[in-house]
Amino acid sequence: MRTLIIYVIFVAFIAESNACTCPPQHPQEHFCKSQFVVQARVISQRTVNNGLDIVYTVQIIQDFKSDRRRYGQQTTMRTIKTSSSSAACGSYFKINKEYIISGFNNQGKWETNLCAWNTETSLLTEYQRRALNFGIYQNSCTCKIFDCTSDVIDCPAVKGNECVIRTNPSCYYDDNSCGRVNSKCMWASPSCDVPQQ
Repeated sequence: MRTLIIYVIFVAFIAESNACTCPPQHPQEHFCKSQFVVQARVISQRTVNNGLDIVYTVQIIQDFKSDRRRYGQQTTMRTIKTSSSSAACGSYFKINKEYIISGFNNQGKWETNLCAWNTETSLLTEYQRRALNFGIYQNSCTCKIFDCTSDVIDCPAVKGNECVIRTNPSCYYDDNSCGRVNSKCMWASPSCDVPQQ
């Protein structure tokens, strides 16, 4: 019994030490670094690789990254693979729910993980919807965004192709983007600079 308890504690320690950690990233940064960004409804899931991975079958509603096409009634299915373990940065999606799903292309197969921008469509802010639908994020990928509100990354000196978040990150994430004005990258709105009450 004592051996079993020690084993359980050891496994829990290993799982904790190997937990997935993701630095905070603005949705625009997620968009620009991803090889695909789609709005999709999750149809089904199956485990593969002896249970190590999950493959989701999704119906693409809109492709924001490549052809910016809204598919309407046309059925376009894709499979997206992720780890089955959150400790290994696996993403979890609910069947019949709609998501914004982003990730990368691995030899023609789509993959995603917990550090990508994967969120239920219903949770998008109005600004995030506009930024996706009207190409605001897509047209701003020459600008870089640094979130300096955590200890995960060092805060750089601002350069001409960068926007920096120093306070009020939820405002910048939910209601702002960084785009090029003339030769300099700037926040679309100064409203997030207003101190929080």
